[in-house]
Amino acid sequence: MTLMMVCSCSLLPTKQIEVTAKPLDRTIVQPIMPREIDLKEPMWIVVTPENWEEQLARIEKQEGELVFLAMTIPDYEVMAYNMQELKRYINELKEVVVYYRTVTTTKKESNMKISQEGLSLIKKFEGCELKAYRCAANVLTIGYGSTKGVKEGDTITQEEADNLLLHEMDEYEGYINDMVKPDLKQNEFDALVSWVFNLGPSNLSSSTLLQKLNNKDWDDVPNQIKRWNKAGGEVKQGLVRRREAEALLFEGKEWHEV
Repeated sequence: MTLMMVCSCSLLPTKQIEVTAKPLDRTIVQPIMPREIDLKEPMWIVVTPENWEEQLARIEKQEGELVFLAMTIPDYEVMAYNMQELKRYINELKEVVVYYRTVTTTKKESNMKISQEGLSLIKKFEGCELKAYRCAANVLTIGYGSTKGVKEGDTITQEEADNLLLHEMDEYEGYINDMVKPDLKQNEFDALVSWVFNLGPSNLSSSTLLQKLNNKDWDDVPNQIKRWNKAGGEVKQGLVRRREAEALLFEGKEWHEV
């Protein structure tokens, strides 16, 4: 590109300046995920008019100073709700961080979309509830496993549930497209979208599963998929079956009878 510099005095000679545009390499600093919250679990004892003497005697045998915290049942339910909301909010913030980490990295030339086979797996294991309920992890859920923005008492129609699932797929397809660097077959992509829809992108971003995928350790992937079968620290048979189906789909095998 050539620029002509012209002085306000026409008697002065003109001078040509060569301007060269050169792209600069910019390293995008990725945010560091915070370590998991380390919470200590206190001992909770429910004291009632019927059992207070027994519980008092039990507490006095233990070390430490005795402190009573009185709370009505409705207030306890409010406290439990607040703690669940706090947990939900933290998890959703983590997903925002994961999203921005992924969109700032180099993307593949083409993005994949989930197929009807993948949607069938998700629908089978999520089931469809048209009224808000709490899932095995005690998270408010509606439709086919949708959790974002769900409130107690919410209701939707079947059509709204179907549309909500399709709408949410855009987000979860994006997580797999962005985080998994090697090219995937359609069945592999479908299985992983189901996995991340159920477990969330923050779990995927810090998992051995993602390492195996990006290292192309394909033979280890099914076992890594199946490891994630717990909710609330306990193995759930519904999750065992779902992980088994996802692992089979990833391998291109029959999964419908699981």
